[in-house]
Amino acid sequence: MKKLYALFAGLWILGAVACNDNDLGKYDTPDCRLNFWYYTNGDSVTLDVSDVTDQMRKYSFSFMTSSSVLAERDTVWFDVETMGFLSDEARPVAMRQIPVEGVKNAEPGVHYVAFDDPEVAPLYRIEGKKNRGKIPVVVLRAQELKKSTVVLKFGFKENEYFTLGYDGLDTRTMEITDRLAQPESWYKRYGAEPEYGHLGYCIANYIGHYGEKKHSFMLANTPLKWDNACIEEIMEGKLDVVYVNYIYAKLRKGLAKLNEELGDKGPLKEDDGTVVSFESDFTI
Repeated sequence: MKKLYALFAGLWILGAVACNDNDLGKYDTPDCRLNFWYYTNGDSVTLDVSDVTDQMRKYSFSFMTSSSVLAERDTVWFDVETMGFLSDEARPVAMRQIPVEGVKNAEPGVHYVAFDDPEVAPLYRIEGKKNRGKIPVVVLRAQELKKSTVVLKFGFKENEYFTLGYDGLDTRTMEITDRLAQPESWYKRYGAEPEYGHLGYCIANYIGHYGEKKHSFMLANTPLKWDNACIEEIMEGKLDVVYVNYIYAKLRKGLAKLNEELGDKGPLKEDDGTVVSFESDFTI
């Protein structure tokens, strides 16, 4: 199983202390690769390729719940990691959009700033002597996003500095809208210890799968924002656990009261007919 650490950036020196030249050859592969970096517990646990799910590869952005709700643009940063030798100099990262069938694909200049636009192109880089960094996607608030969602699937493109990394870790899919959208942190795992077979927990373990009607109810019936930052505070234990449990109970009681008031028109459902519930219907 392959771990996404900086495997080859000088670590072979340590092996040379315990092994002679016949035991371990010198690493001399010139290729440097790029992967999107998935992790839990800050940066202490890097997830294996097999631990990264399609839900984790998807990022949903909504201007409605962003930190700058009145802005006409915003920036989302994605963590990336290199494989191979480090470089003393900064290395440019080339990006590309990948069309997705059956959906409305994001248009550069309309829904996001093109990756090769001079405004943002200098930001796509890995700094010298670093094996990790962040790359931006600058999203634009098109009027149509109030009624629709567009999809931006993007990934790395080979250049003179980098080739592609592992299959499944070299692309991300981003949904962009001006309506409610699933926060990325909804299915992000916290407290993972893969070496012991424990893959951690996410907010869905406590209040179930994501739904837009559920999200709207949560925003209307609690003082919390229920965005990425809010969910991360809950899952990382930064909010008082007694208060969090009170919020969970408040959601369940509030939903039960609403369903009672709806009578024959209830219970509250998502547009696809799924009944809204705050019981845990999700397992890893």
